[in-house]
Amino acid sequence: MAVPQAHSAPPMPGPAPSVDDPERARGFFQEGSRLMHDADFDAACTAFRQAAAASPLWALARFELAQCFRIRGYSGDLDPLEELAEAERSIRKPVIHIERARLLEDRGQNAAAFASWMHALDMLPSEVRAIEGAARTASALPLPGGASVERDRIKAWLNRQPQDVAAWVRLGELAERRGDLAEAESAFIEAGQRSADRKRGAALVGLFATRTGSRTAADKAQQILHRR
Repeated sequence: MAVPQAHSAPPMPGPAPSVDDPERARGFFQEGSRLMHDADFDAACTAFRQAAAASPLWALARFELAQCFRIRGYSGDLDPLEELAEAERSIRKPVIHIERARLLEDRGQNAAAFASWMHALDMLPSEVRAIEGAARTASALPLPGGASVERDRIKAWLNRQPQDVAAWVRLGELAERRGDLAEAESAFIEAGQRSADRKRGAALVGLFATRTGSRTAADKAQQILHRR
């Protein structure tokens, strides 16, 4: 009876390669940054994608990938908004909401973009990009409720950004149009007092005084004109 030949045991599998390779990811990231500086956006997006693949939990790589795809143009095989959502797990800064707002605005989703701009402002009220973006998208939003909706939106905006002279002027115009001269006067005076140009500020209030005969507004216009 034949004795079966002994077989050597199969080799034990080696350790599974690590999914996270920070060194490799850093190399791809540096290459992507260099390519972005050179405006080679196709190659930069590829490099950032490789960095994100080499280290999936590296939030900055995911953020830069999303930003690169926004600048280069949307690609159907990757959604920058999803990359930002991953990056936001670690990056709790206004820049995440700013980038998301830009992406949404590019897609014509102004209501969602406005919300993202406002999130950025909630985190950093002095963020100029967010101030400008919120004002821009707010003006593009439809107003199903007419002037009353616009008034409410402007007042909510001014609660966050009381230094916005243009918003005070618009609030005054809306109030004057509907005959609420007390609110109009208050809004124009706020605009005039907050204007960096005292002559322009005085003119805003003075013209309201001329239109309405308000002695209070006329006196306030003189005070603004002669302030130091």
